Amino acid sequence: MITAYVRQGDRLAAFALEPGAPLPEGTLWLDVLRPAEAERGVLGTALGIDLPTKEDMSEIEASSRLYLEGEAAFLTTPVISRGRRGGWTSAC
Repeated sequence: MITAYVRQGDRLAAFALEPGAPLPEGTLWLDVLRPAEAERGVLGTALGIDLPTKEDMSEIEASSRLYLEGEAAFLTTPVISRGRRGGWTSAC
């Protein structure tokens, strides 16, 4: 799932991106949760970068989860969420 955040006035507006949809103009932040391989490819092409794999992210030391590449800031972090069966799960 990919959510793009765009400034609208004094707020951020969230837009869920469908596969293949272009990034909204003025996108400030992309939230990428469990991207399908097709979504990873589209984002990588649109942004001109190689996105880290889930395996890459799981190997990142806590002190290295925030980093810069060119003018872009990246944050990789596990997220705790409630699963479909009611239990808690961690996702990258």
